[in-house]
Amino acid sequence: MGRNDTVRQFRYIIIPKLAGDIPAFDEYRTDTKGRPVDIARLANLKMITSKFTSTWTYFSPSELPDSRFRYLGTQSIQRRECYVVGFAQKPEARSVSGFRVGDDAAAAALLVQGFAWIDEQSFEILKIETWLLARRTDIGLDAEYTIVNHSPVRPAGFDRVLWLPHDVTVTILYRGAYFRNTHRYSKFKLFRVESTIKPVE
Repeated sequence: MGRNDTVRQFRYIIIPKLAGDIPAFDEYRTDTKGRPVDIARLANLKMITSKFTSTWTYFSPSELPDSRFRYLGTQSIQRRECYVVGFAQKPEARSVSGFRVGDDAAAAALLVQGFAWIDEQSFEILKIETWLLARRTDIGLDAEYTIVNHSPVRPAGFDRVLWLPHDVTVTILYRGAYFRNTHRYSKFKLFRVESTIKPVE
């Protein structure tokens, strides 16, 4: 099969939430004018991937019991010395990735394993790579490989530095065909919302 490339620009709105005791994020995709995107109309995009802001949660305290971890040594990336940690989700993991084919199909749960590069000084996660713990031949998914690179971001009006996804590459092998998505993030902004409850007269 030949190569077929498509480039699209989106805006993302990320809202933190809790799913029980597990930190998570709702992600809303919009066009460049802030209007919600109907995913069903993106027929020219053969694969749609999302929710990479949550990748670090494999290492959140609430999710640590759901994976096994192994220290692998140190390596320098982005001019920083990092601890390299391997991890693999357990079968009973509560928070897993999903894979859906078609609009009406239920998402199949995917367990992953991978590596994380953690800054020796700040303990920020600079990079995470994941791949399937096992092939899902029952749904035709033979491979899924994701690389998430984080970089420091200080949104305007915020006094802290946040480590957020800078670029993400997702490659899958599905029913004998390779698909790849590359995400590049920029122009981060922080929004604050205030509300006032007034009694009804």
